[in-house]
Amino acid sequence: MSTTPASRLSMVSILSVLAVVHASLPPNKVEIWSKAAIGEYLWQHVLLGDIEPRLQGIWSYGRLEFVEALQPTLELTLRTGPGVLPQKIPKDTRHAVLVINGRTEEKIAFAKTWLEMLPRHPALAAVGLVLLGNEKCHNDWLLSFLDDPAYHIKFVLLVYGDKELQAHPRVPVFQWPLGVATYRKFPAHVPWLAGQPRKHVCNFFGTVYPGSSRETLLALLQQRKQCLVKARHEWQASEDKQSLGAYVDALVNSHATLSPAGFNTECYRIYEAAAAGSTVVMEDNPQPARCPGPVGLLKAAKAPFHYLSSWGDGQAALVLDSLHAQSEHDQINQRRRVREWYEGFKFRLQRFFLLLVRKQLLSV
Repeated sequence: MSTTPASRLSMVSILSVLAVVHASLPPNKVEIWSKAAIGEYLWQHVLLGDIEPRLQGIWSYGRLEFVEALQPTLELTLRTGPGVLPQKIPKDTRHAVLVINGRTEEKIAFAKTWLEMLPRHPALAAVGLVLLGNEKCHNDWLLSFLDDPAYHIKFVLLVYGDKELQAHPRVPVFQWPLGVATYRKFPAHVPWLAGQPRKHVCNFFGTVYPGSSRETLLALLQQRKQCLVKARHEWQASEDKQSLGAYVDALVNSHATLSPAGFNTECYRIYEAAAAGSTVVMEDNPQPARCPGPVGLLKAAKAPFHYLSSWGDGQAALVLDSLHAQSEHDQINQRRRVREWYEGFKFRLQRFFLLLVRKQLLSV
């Protein structure tokens, strides 16, 4: 149906009024204090922000604005680095997101120093937590902070999840993905070579823990010789430039990436492979028992991955054969699906995070 000049003028008038209303709304300001590497994944990969080092890297800073119709502009300010201390944060902050690490007892002790500061912060009204949890999903130490309203905690995004904590009666707790290993300098932008043939059907780079399903997979791969394999038996906290380059090159040049469970089904490799357009083959068994596992999160988001209940009963061999039999045309289309899915997945994470900030923090 065509519009008349009068109706078009009316529409322009409405839009002009809305623009004036929006411009008159004061911005909502939220601080993000990041004391864990998962904060870099949130800021750079999910929110698509830049980080600017200050004072030779003693602390780093970032700023983003998000604009939505009929909503005040949302201003996010990131502060991260060793120089960001509880006593140094702005005293007039009303709304904040705190990113902390609770993976080990040492990290928990450090995280508590930040949480115990919250009630003493004079202007603070509402806090969201992004927490790297324990790999066995035992995070009971956090309960006293969630139970007490004095800490102002309004939501938790919890890496690895925790079935018991996610049933908390007062504070909503949501599972959050691990993302890529920013602390190992995994790049924010991977040159994934969409339409080019890849050298390898699949790859497995990882630490093989005694008694884990990774031993079963490694034995299979040694028999079949179809995949690029680089296994080690001791975990390394960091990569040098050469080893990181070799790993990223393996992802970019492999049609599929095999992701057997280590201590937990969740791992960086899942999201790093997806960033490179490499199809993830992973276990459909959440472990340990208290963990919801990443599979539910990924299936709910319709990730185009392969899921196995075991690497040793013929399932893995069938998947490897099917990958090997795919035509180059089908492989290219699958890579595009994986990469497009991952970009959409990060966008959905961004929208969910911003919704939580607006609804759970800024309503207070």
